[in-house]
Amino acid sequence: MKLVKKWFNKLFSINVPEEVSEPTKETPVKPSILLHMEQLKDELKTVSTAYDNQLQAKEKQLKKLQFQHEKLYSQYADKFKQYRMKNLTASKVEEAKIKMQPLQNEITELTEEIHLINGFKRDNILKLNNNIQELSDDYVEAIANEINKTNNELLDLKLQYLEKVKLYKELYNSSAEIDATLTQSFNQYGINYKPIITSKVKEATEAGGASFVIETSEVTGVLAGGSVPYYLLKKVQEIKKQ
Repeated sequence: MKLVKKWFNKLFSINVPEEVSEPTKETPVKPSILLHMEQLKDELKTVSTAYDNQLQAKEKQLKKLQFQHEKLYSQYADKFKQYRMKNLTASKVEEAKIKMQPLQNEITELTEEIHLINGFKRDNILKLNNNIQELSDDYVEAIANEINKTNNELLDLKLQYLEKVKLYKELYNSSAEIDATLTQSFNQYGINYKPIITSKVKEATEAGGASFVIETSEVTGVLAGGSVPYYLLKKVQEIKKQ
């Protein structure tokens, strides 16, 4: 039992860090209640896994002892049968019985340890569950505020994005309009003008390169828990280095 208490104390000497790393520009600051709830969630997983690993090891050890005990019991049963048939003395049967006792004691103690660990697991898991439930109302309010805030920011970014797309098209149209104006003007004097401004602009820009169009599959992929497309990260990093 001392080993169980020692293991229990070691398990719950793990402290959840109270401070988090200083956020960067790319890392929005989360309200403390969200951080606290995430810490409790992580602690719940850690504690549950630690108990499960310990129980798995103990149960494996128990099966091994039970297998050894079954072999000794089989020997004992065989000798007892011979004793009943008057082919073996009672002392030999007693020796076989005594030989089983240490294993039986180990099995009993180990079974009690497993029962005790299961009790510790239940108490501490329920305690953490209750702590999470007690914070649930504050958590819901905080995370709903963050979701609404993020949604509003996305709407603003959507507006900026569409305005940029509109500007993108207007800039290209501007070069085409200049070519069209020059063509019309030269034609008035019978001069053949070959539009070159538009083609030069296209050659000098990213037209036909990495698309700025956001595909539906990219959005659904991120919403499903996927990562931001690698090609996009790589392209933006290359642009920032220029």
